[in-house]
Amino acid sequence: LNNSGNIIVVGQHLDSSLTPNRGSIYVYTGNNFTWAFANKINSPFAQSSMNFGKSIDLNSQGNIIAVGSPGFASSKGAVFTYTGSGNNWINTARLSGQNSFEEFGSSVSLNSSGNILCIGAEKESTFGNEAGMVYIYSGNSGSNWVLYDQISKERAGDRFGFSLKIFPTGNNLIVG
Repeated sequence: LNNSGNIIVVGQHLDSSLTPNRGSIYVYTGNNFTWAFANKINSPFAQSSMNFGKSIDLNSQGNIIAVGSPGFASSKGAVFTYTGSGNNWINTARLSGQNSFEEFGSSVSLNSSGNILCIGAEKESTFGNEAGMVYIYSGNSGSNWVLYDQISKERAGDRFGFSLKIFPTGNNLIVG
């Protein structure tokens, strides 16, 4: 939900209308109790079990969407960003995980302006099996993302990055 409360994005990561568990997201516009369907965005790749839409976030203006797809490419995972409004959304970037089964994109969070993107990879195993990792990117207008930092736990099984939320200013981050 954006700050004005007039745009909501809903993920359906098990949508199998095109291929099994490929996933999709739905954009709705409206207010209070009146909502209208604006657009369905399918995963840009025709791959089964991508789980596109398992995690989603929208910046405060409602013009940038981050979509996690932790099943992409043998569960390396990916995050896709979109810019637009209503029924007109353009895929502006794809950020991908590096290792099979790390599930990059298991969680996503944008700051208020949409120029900081945090991505969880709950099964990343650099510091122990499924210890987890959080990647922090900076960018502009939903594209040109550059890795700024990464945070990890050093204990196997923690799944650090399973959930996360960046504060609107981008100065603080909560990770579960």
